[in-house]
Amino acid sequence: MIGVGYSGVTFAGSDTTERTTQSTTSFALSTITVTSIPVTSGIEILVPWRKLSGGGNNSVSIGVTLNATVVTAPGLISDTLNENRTGFVRIYIPPYDTVYVGGQGLSHGTGNAAVIVGGMIDPNARPNAAVTTVIITALVSNAAATISIKNVIVNAVAGV
Repeated sequence: MIGVGYSGVTFAGSDTTERTTQSTTSFALSTITVTSIPVTSGIEILVPWRKLSGGGNNSVSIGVTLNATVVTAPGLISDTLNENRTGFVRIYIPPYDTVYVGGQGLSHGTGNAAVIVGGMIDPNARPNAAVTTVIITALVSNAAATISIKNVIVNAVAGV
C-alpha cells in the first residue's frame, strides 16, 4: 500500500471470514488480534460491508473498539431504503497525543452515490496503550436486515 504523506504503512492483521448479524443492538462482529501497534503509530482500519434488506426501511451501522476502549459506537453507514447495498468504511486513528486526542477520521463509500451518512468518532477514545485487539461492532435498525463484513484489514501507520 502506498500513501502520500505516510512514512510507512505496516500490515497488522486481518479477518478474511465473512461475518454477519441481524442484531439490533451493538454486536461484536469481528475480533482481530493484531501485531502490537504502539501509541506512536496511527491505525488504519478498512471494513468492506454489505447490507441485505429484509423488507421495510432499515439501515446498518459499524463501530470500532481498540483493546477494551470503544472508539466508535456503531454509527450509521447506509440509507434506510429497502434495498441491498455494498460499501466500505475507512477509519484512521492518529498516534496518541495528550494534546491532539480528537484527530480520528472516518470515510466511507457505498454502491449508491446518493447515500449521505454522518461521522461516528469519539474524539477522546484512542487508548494510551499499545493496541493488540481491534473489534468491529455492528447493528441493524430492523432485524429483517443483515449486515455482513469480510476482508477487514488493519494497518499500523508510522508518523509522518
